[in-house]
Amino acid sequence: MVFNGIIYIHTSFSPYKADFIELQLVIVVFKIMLKSHIISGITMLCLFLCLEATAQQEGMASFYADNFVGRKMANGDIYNPEELTCAHPTAPLGSLMKVARADNPEQSVIVRVVDRGPYVKGRIIDLSKRAARELGILHLGIAEVVVGIIKNPLD
Repeated sequence: MVFNGIIYIHTSFSPYKADFIELQLVIVVFKIMLKSHIISGITMLCLFLCLEATAQQEGMASFYADNFVGRKMANGDIYNPEELTCAHPTAPLGSLMKVARADNPEQSVIVRVVDRGPYVKGRIIDLSKRAARELGILHLGIAEVVVGIIKNPLD
């Protein structure tokens, strides 16, 4: 059902609404892929990784231990705990991400993705020590957060 430019899809659990323009873009991409016969596992994987990386995620955040100071990150930079940086498993290196506490969304920080990780099950992002301090989770060690890309390095 379309109402005021919004598509409403009713599932058995709850109504889901998607922005009509975003849905149209996905349809156009699939039509182009069908016409050019370039549907492959790699193409589909790239499409879904891009969609996942730009989506908002909720989960646990932690921060880098002191023994990472001076080590090389995935982007080639040396880790400095006083910079506002992070590690994320799928976001493009160089992206800017907003990280907000789930229990207090007003408390947030903007970080640059410089590394891959975290490699601990159940965690979605590793923060620099300064980012953890500004977010107010330094004394907690881990905290539930909401993260999303606000600027892609290619934009």
